[in-house]
Amino acid sequence: MNTFSLLRALDQLYKGAATNPDAWDEAAFAEWLGSALPDNSDREMARHLRAGVRQAIKLARYWTGKQTGPDDWRVRVDEALGSRAWEPGLAIAELGLNRTPDPELFAEVQRRFRAARFRPWMEGVSYQDWLSLRGSAPS
Repeated sequence: MNTFSLLRALDQLYKGAATNPDAWDEAAFAEWLGSALPDNSDREMARHLRAGVRQAIKLARYWTGKQTGPDDWRVRVDEALGSRAWEPGLAIAELGLNRTPDPELFAEVQRRFRAARFRPWMEGVSYQDWLSLRGSAPS
């Protein structure tokens, strides 16, 4: 799976755990993890995905039995877990960006960094400038 697929899958996991927590039991989380990274060959990505599953378990526990909550699943994540919930997604995005630099992943890291850390990352820096700064500008 590519980095964006993993990020979308993690976001969908959080959305499901926040909006339909009763559908998520231990078996469902294990099945999700197996399908998100089926070959399990990428140990580093798997580590961050497992951290995301642990956050999703806490998220589902928080929302189980609650009758009402915010409509936006992201606000539900923030209410239940705060910014630490966004750390696994940020780690996946950063790992993907470092492995295969891409302008869209650069923007994704910027977005996720702000959500996880409440401050900007490389604000006002273009993708090309970032590549130059890290010493890997294309020739």
